[in-house]
Amino acid sequence: MIFEYDVALSFAGEDRAFVEDCAEILRSLSINVFYDNYEKDVLFGKNLYKYLADIYQNRARFAVVFVSKSYKKKRWTKHELEYITARKFKQDEEYLLPVKLDETELDEITLTTGYLQGDSPVNVAITIAKKINPKLDLELMLSELEHYLPDYEIKIIGSEVSFYCEKEDFSAKYPIGFMMELYRQDLIEQAFILPSIVPN
Repeated sequence: MIFEYDVALSFAGEDRAFVEDCAEILRSLSINVFYDNYEKDVLFGKNLYKYLADIYQNRARFAVVFVSKSYKKKRWTKHELEYITARKFKQDEEYLLPVKLDETELDEITLTTGYLQGDSPVNVAITIAKKINPKLDLELMLSELEHYLPDYEIKIIGSEVSFYCEKEDFSAKYPIGFMMELYRQDLIEQAFILPSIVPN
C-alpha cells in the first residue's frame, strides 16, 4: 500500500521544540513527515477533527506518539491517539511507534510495546528514519568521513553534519540529506572530501 506520509507525528504543544527538531532531521533525511507546522496552508479552514482523524488513521505508514505528562492531559492528543490505536487494532503490522519524553504511561499503549526513550532529537529521528528506511546508515557514513578526515571533529547538530578542524582553521555545516545522498552514490571522497573540504 502507498501512503501519503512515511510518518505522522502526534505530540502535545508543550513538547513542540523537541518534536520540531525531530521533524527537521527526518525531513533532511528525505522522510515524508506529517508535522502540523509544515501543513499550515493545508490545515487552514479545514474541519481539523475529521481531517486529523483521517491523517492518523489512514494516510501515514507509521505514527510516532511523543508520550509525556502534557500528552496525557490534552484533548487533541487523545483524539489523535484514538485514531492511531484504531488503525493499530485493524492491522497486524507495526504502526504505533511510541517515544517517551518522561515516565508517563498511556493506557492505550501496552507495557510490552517497544519504545524509544526521547534522549535527544537526533537519536530519536535517526531511529525513526531507520525504521522507515532500513538501508539508511548514518553511522557508516560518519565512519567513512572520519576515516578520510582523521583530524576533523565530525558530528551531527540538528539537521546538519558539522565539520571542525583546529589545525586547518576550518569549520562548516552541511545538510544531513546532502551528505547521505553523496554516501548513497559512493561520492563522498570523490565529490566532497578531496576537492573541497580540506583547504589548500
